[in-house]
Amino acid sequence: MSKKRVKTKTKAIPEKPSAIEESTSDRIIKFSIQSIRLFWEEVKNSYRTKSFAAFAALMVLPLIIILVSYAVTQYPGMFNQVQISLFLNGIYGEDGAILTFRNVFAGTMGISTGIGFGMGGFATIYYLGVPIIAIVTILTSGIIAGDREHGTLPVYVAKPVYKTQLVLTKFFAFAFISLILTILVYYTMYFIFAFSILGPLGILIEGISYTIYVANNLIIVTWVFILTVGSVTTLVSAIVDRPILAGVIALIYLLIVSFFSSFLMFFLGSVADALKYLDLSGLATSILNVNILGFQYYQAIWNIISYAGFVAQQILGQLIDPTTAATILLSILLVTLGAACIITQKREVK
Repeated sequence: MSKKRVKTKTKAIPEKPSAIEESTSDRIIKFSIQSIRLFWEEVKNSYRTKSFAAFAALMVLPLIIILVSYAVTQYPGMFNQVQISLFLNGIYGEDGAILTFRNVFAGTMGISTGIGFGMGGFATIYYLGVPIIAIVTILTSGIIAGDREHGTLPVYVAKPVYKTQLVLTKFFAFAFISLILTILVYYTMYFIFAFSILGPLGILIEGISYTIYVANNLIIVTWVFILTVGSVTTLVSAIVDRPILAGVIALIYLLIVSFFSSFLMFFLGSVADALKYLDLSGLATSILNVNILGFQYYQAIWNIISYAGFVAQQILGQLIDPTTAATILLSILLVTLGAACIITQKREVK
């Protein structure tokens, strides 16, 4: 018997998607968690390296020098000056003990107070000068070029990691480490000064509450300065394939615009006058001088927000008023870091 084949029509059943498409919020959460993991890995890898040890040692070295000088030779003179101000003008007067202490500490850090004690301006000359520029340039020159030279960049890119994400996590790890070191340096110096001078005079709490902004400003401005130097070097590192060459190019550029610009302006006049707006050290020092001594702390913050700080140029005779200086410094940081991300994202990994 022959079996008849019965043709049956089967309805096409739509295939179920193998996985539910991720929502935007899920992708953001996943991206954030991945970025935090990458960031923490970079932090852990950084503090184990010789370069981090050198960076930490060179950040702490001036702290030791200043405190030794302070303890051995400078303390009696500083204490007597604040004590006399307390006796003659009280705690809160215009020339009282608290403002005198502020000027003593700021002068030791290198702010233009007209008060000089031994190691005076060494702090800001060091932390806003050639030594830190050289250290940070060496430290950040391999952020991108180092991975490219060693062939590890393609390994990162082969994983589900954005190149921009890679640049930012590496840079944020450097930012986190430098912030911790900057806080350690300036708070250690500030609180040793406060406890040893204000404590014996019985005005420790009042003095700290009225002068802690000096240490805070030093921390913020120095940290932003370090990050700006690092962002410029990161940009060069994204363009150049060898970290040594990237470091040399970035260092030469930063030295020219930060320290040789005055010589160029002397010989070239107004042609080179625009270099002062690229002088990272000068911009940072201008912010510190005005924010610590020229305005009250919160008024200075308001000036940065409202652009009212342009008035300071007329009042205080600054080459660049603090608002403009802060705006330019932050703009250089954001533009160079953004450019480094774009270049790294666009470049074809070999």
